[in-house]
Amino acid sequence: MGLWGRLWNLFYLWKAPWDIEGPHPELVRLVESGRLGPCRAIDMGCGAGDNVIYLAQQGFEVTGVDISPLAISKARRKAQAAGVSPTFLVGDVTNLTGVKGPFDLVVDNGCLHSLVGNPARDGYVWTVLRLIRPGSRYFLRCFVRDPRQRFGCWFFRGLSGLDLTKSEVERRFGGEFDIEHLEPLPPGLNSFSPLAIDAVYLMMRKELKA
Repeated sequence: MGLWGRLWNLFYLWKAPWDIEGPHPELVRLVESGRLGPCRAIDMGCGAGDNVIYLAQQGFEVTGVDISPLAISKARRKAQAAGVSPTFLVGDVTNLTGVKGPFDLVVDNGCLHSLVGNPARDGYVWTVLRLIRPGSRYFLRCFVRDPRQRFGCWFFRGLSGLDLTKSEVERRFGGEFDIEHLEPLPPGLNSFSPLAIDAVYLMMRKELKA
């Protein structure tokens, strides 16, 4: 296990501070509204597996990937207790091996903003693009820096150098995706700092140009 796997494992020795004990409300809203229907899906940085388990219960063929072996172990136990059998894998989303696409849906509930520096984020984007096809959806929930503040979320900045902005999200994904910025969540929901804005995006991979 690498350094980052050991670091994230520490959080899962107990209840991770970002664990809301259930699927993310915005993801649930998209599924229940019919905008996201059962398909082949992957959760990047799935943590203890709540989103994966929810999607499996809704008929999705879903895989969860996380760098923390302890998180994956917890996710497998929770899935067994819930009576579903999604696939859980230990892996680094910035250089993910052993996983083949295409997937119809990629879910990221707080992974991208925790990655350190451009090389890691570049690798993550490459992984996403490798695993999907034109027409695939990408659900991204992330903390972005409040433009009124000089620095981003103190919690993640101290941990991993967070400085994610809305302009970076648009720069990294705008060329390959049609981006829809969903309505913001109520202030304070699963957020660590008033300096961070909880942003949710639903994107669709663009069709290849002839």
